Amino acid sequence: MLQSSAITPQVFTFHLESTIKKEVRTINVNGEFWFVAKDIADALGYVWNGTKSVSHVPGEWRGVETVPTLSGNQDMLIISEQGLYYFLGRSDKPAALPFQKWIAGEVLPTIRKTGGFQPLPFPENQDVINLLQGLSGIYWRAQQASMRMGAVEREIKLMVKETLHIFERIRIDCVSEARTNHNLIRGWTSPASQRK
Repeated sequence: MLQSSAITPQVFTFHLESTIKKEVRTINVNGEFWFVAKDIADALGYVWNGTKSVSHVPGEWRGVETVPTLSGNQDMLIISEQGLYYFLGRSDKPAALPFQKWIAGEVLPTIRKTGGFQPLPFPENQDVINLLQGLSGIYWRAQQASMRMGAVEREIKLMVKETLHIFERIRIDCVSEARTNHNLIRGWTSPASQRK
């Protein structure tokens, strides 16, 4: 554990969409902000698998801290600011980029300036909401298309290699067949005295 007593977290609300709101708890550990890992995973849409969910984050950027909850104090996995960026950078979830922008652009600068965070109200204008959701979707689809294109390119290269291999086998078989046929034809057309 990083500290022995329970630390009261500060709770922030991440608005993924106008109807989807996720609470993210942060705690101050020795002057640095750490995030409850389960909250991060939930906000991005991951199924929580305990330590497996954050095992790829380097050890120095993750830890365990006692956090008060409705059911009493609980030991929670936490990740540092660096660990959060590492986690987000490796995420393939559509919410990762909007979440990262929210953390880097609003939450952390506000905490550093004021010691706390008051989120800006989520836009009420449906056109703005639709635009933001559309941009997020476009980014996600472009990222997925890029990955698929890489897979298609690898598949095409493999198919070309296999096709060239098949052509080479056909060429070898044709040459072998031609030699066999040539020898047979030569044997039929040679004088009877040479065939004995």
